[in-house]
Amino acid sequence: MRHLRISPHSREDIRILAAISFVADMTGSDDADVAAVLVDMGLRVPRAALPSAYLVMVDQRLARPGEPVAPAVAELILHWGRIAAMRVH
Repeated sequence: MRHLRISPHSREDIRILAAISFVADMTGSDDADVAAVLVDMGLRVPRAALPSAYLVMVDQRLARPGEPVAPAVAELILHWGRIAAMRVH
């Protein structure tokens, strides 16, 4: 949260992505793992705010028909759909 407040970026999605990367660096974790934990905890952000490695993992999971998707990931995908619908209207 502190990194979000001090980030010099004006775009919110870039600030979130930078904060995820910062936490990953500080904890010695992968950006995708930090993003996965945050999504599991309820983070709902546009795709651009998440690391590409996490997006690849989500897209690969969705490409496997019949494989269950975690509830938090399903909610995130619905959130992305709502964002896309708002842009159309």
